[in-house]
Amino acid sequence: MRWLSLLLAIAWAWLIFVLMSGPARIGARSFGWSLLSNGGHAFVFAILSLLLALGLPRGARPRFWIFLLASAYGVFLEWMQSFEPSRTADFLDWLTDSLGAIFGLNLLGIGLLWTLDRQARRQWIGYFLLLGTLCFLSALAATLF
Repeated sequence: MRWLSLLLAIAWAWLIFVLMSGPARIGARSFGWSLLSNGGHAFVFAILSLLLALGLPRGARPRFWIFLLASAYGVFLEWMQSFEPSRTADFLDWLTDSLGAIFGLNLLGIGLLWTLDRQARRQWIGYFLLLGTLCFLSALAATLF
């Protein structure tokens, strides 16, 4: 299972690279489509960090290092986009990538949610909703600015 998760993480990272490194589609885009496109950054990085976390042995998967790896990958992709004439490197895209990575790492906690007492469960759900809101706001800011 771990090898499969790591292979899927590598394949997913390659897919992200392919999707984000080519020329941008030029033309009129609606506000809704732009928001969905920018929000996609959070989604793909959430999946990437989740696959990385599932692929590493339990004792060797500190969330900080997985987050750092995913965030650094986001920086790399934004840097690569700076060389594509139809794209730009955008801090808000990277921020959305990083927030998505944190969101994905917190998806691991869903399985433990029902083992927590009521107070801890409420705190975890509140934290999870806060992360989701931050992902949305970052995507919205990237769309507006």
